[in-house]
Amino acid sequence: MNCETENVSKKQIATLFRVHINTVDNWCKAGLPYRKEAREYRFDLADVIAWHHNFISNIAGDIPSLVEAKRRREHYQAELKRLQLETAEGDLVRTDLLMTAWLPIITTMRSKLLALPSRLTPLLFGCQTKGEIHASLKKYIYEALEELGDEQTYRKTIKGKKKGKK
Repeated sequence: MNCETENVSKKQIATLFRVHINTVDNWCKAGLPYRKEAREYRFDLADVIAWHHNFISNIAGDIPSLVEAKRRREHYQAELKRLQLETAEGDLVRTDLLMTAWLPIITTMRSKLLALPSRLTPLLFGCQTKGEIHASLKKYIYEALEELGDEQTYRKTIKGKKKGKK
């Protein structure tokens, strides 16, 4: 680069500060002093250095010390290890896998519960008392829940869903 310091290009600024040219664009938006000649941005190097020093000083409060950064890194690495261990032990499950497993079961449960009124209407029509109605409802609800809780129902549901997807 030549020794001129009052007519520096954006690319030269990026090279001098060892940053990407997009970073220089962001700096311009943040207040880096420049002037526009034709379609090019031009900078006075002394102004850029002063602005950059001030810019870094203002954000330095947000930057953790090296000790603090190492402490945070160790904390998050330990947290990651804990999550990996819990996943390996089966204590944590991915939500997409959980949804894949539960969606057919919930769909079957919904269908069975929604079928209860049409299934029970003829039976309840002949009931004479509230007690008979209550007993019939309770019996069929428990039957539906037992069927839904049965592992065979689960296996049939999963098998049926796999066949339907092909």
